[in-house]
Amino acid sequence: MIGAMREKMQGVFATVIIVFICVIFALFGADAFFSGGGQVKAPVTVDGVEISEQQINQAITAARARYGEMFQGKIDPSFLTDQMLREPALESLMWSDSLNQASQRDENGSSAGCY
Repeated sequence: MIGAMREKMQGVFATVIIVFICVIFALFGADAFFSGGGQVKAPVTVDGVEISEQQINQAITAARARYGEMFQGKIDPSFLTDQMLREPALESLMWSDSLNQASQRDENGSSAGCY
């Protein structure tokens, strides 16, 4: 396709079209580079602490291994899909982050505490 374009378009007009296309690609590429277009926001934030997709995937893997040990490998692998394990893994991460934050507040003495 580009070869056919090259044969039919020559001269100043072809140069202008090619320069225009190159400038467009350069500007959009530079914009993504400088604006942080490659950054991914954390899927969940708990009290200002972000839980990344990598942490969620690690929790899913740990849950899958835990279930495998609990049932001694006799569990159907189709039951342990990412979709089934994602919500419990996410809840587990949220609880652990909340507990970590509460314990840090207790260490600082800013919590009334229960007796």
